[in-house]
Amino acid sequence: MSVLLVDAGNTRVKGAVYTDGTITPAFQIETPLLDADRVRAALDETPAYDVLVIASVVRGSASLFASSAEDHVKTVIVDATAPLGITVGVPKPDTVGIDRLLMSGMAFSNCGGAVITVGVGTAITVDVVTSAGVYVGGSISPGLRLASWALSEGTSLLPEVDIDEALPDVPRSTMESIRMGIVEGAAGSVDRLVSSLAGGAGLDTYKVVLTGGDAGLLSERLATEHEVLDDLLFQGLVHTYERLSQSV
Repeated sequence: MSVLLVDAGNTRVKGAVYTDGTITPAFQIETPLLDADRVRAALDETPAYDVLVIASVVRGSASLFASSAEDHVKTVIVDATAPLGITVGVPKPDTVGIDRLLMSGMAFSNCGGAVITVGVGTAITVDVVTSAGVYVGGSISPGLRLASWALSEGTSLLPEVDIDEALPDVPRSTMESIRMGIVEGAAGSVDRLVSSLAGGAGLDTYKVVLTGGDAGLLSERLATEHEVLDDLLFQGLVHTYERLSQSV
């Protein structure tokens, strides 16, 4: 059986096919360009699948995919009520991004104990799961590219910069200064947030997992010991769907 996994994020909507234990990228759509025609085209070009499993933090995107799928395809929209492998211990679970919960649940499954998951994408999220498997909350701050865009949009002369370029030891131009401020500033922020959240949650020992499209840019700058895990959200979707299937 093949499962099409869809991660509808704020910057991109990504699809991947899960078959025989392997996750294979299928498509990407820039979120601002998402419409029915592009969704249908992406689904038509994807190798045959039996189940469509969707996680979305973008209003309307899940229903757009569900309505575009062929009639024989089983569609599952994952939310905070799904069996995520953790207990969501905050007052309003439905207000927490499902991406954060899926990544936290999968990180807990991989680490087998208390874990802090850092998602580095449009936003940078730092989320805490205790050794008992309880998600207790976390932080949200602007991602690297969003910070670059915001500086450009909010000022008259500062340009939007390419975050992927190498950082100098000491910036000698405005663009280098912006890159340094954004990347090193984010790394320092994550180091501080991990320490603060771990203390606030009363964690004595814990692991830190870094994931997301820009995880590599932050990884080499962090002082905090950590592990980078790719495709954590897609893996979380797979495990959640498998739990749902077993409960039927």
